Amino acid sequence: MKPLSLFLLTCALLLSFSACDTQETDIITEESDTQAKTANGSVEKPLKLDFFTKRNYSLSGEGYCTEAPFLGFNYQVGAGTGTHLGNFSVTIKFCEAGLTYTNIEGVFIAANGDELYFTNPDDGSYGEVIIIDDPFYEGYFEDPIIFNGGTGRFEGATGNATFNSYVNSFDEDGNFIPEFQTDHQVTGTLVLPKGNK
Repeated sequence: MKPLSLFLLTCALLLSFSACDTQETDIITEESDTQAKTANGSVEKPLKLDFFTKRNYSLSGEGYCTEAPFLGFNYQVGAGTGTHLGNFSVTIKFCEAGLTYTNIEGVFIAANGDELYFTNPDDGSYGEVIIIDDPFYEGYFEDPIIFNGGTGRFEGATGNATFNSYVNSFDEDGNFIPEFQTDHQVTGTLVLPKGNK
């Protein structure tokens, strides 16, 4: 009887170990589905950010916007949450001419101080705010951005993403809000160099 119970105990232990191995394999498979390694060892990670910005007048922008017709300087400051950044703050500056704009430069600043830099692609194109019929927002824009480095874990980061943004620039009575708010959702891919995962 003793050999039979020893045999059953051994079988039960082997079964529990193989169940653990399957679970660990499932976790590794899930991670590989959301993170792809590139040939040079960098890791591609999906990125999703939700945040707001408000127009801010603390920077004059002197000398930043020098190419006509984009002579208006716009500086925005905000905060939000997202993958790989957690709670973060953000600053964005760009040059505008009415509802069109270009020369976007920005930085996402993670809670620990690590910075992720972004710009619009340098392809000569410009963005445009589209007027929409909505009870809260007056405008919408969608812009591609590229990541071009940073500090801390974002040093050497690359990748790209798309802004989907809604602008609320007027109050309920139709008066312009000088420090108007824009709500943003950014989705894309962040590529981190080997060792910055």
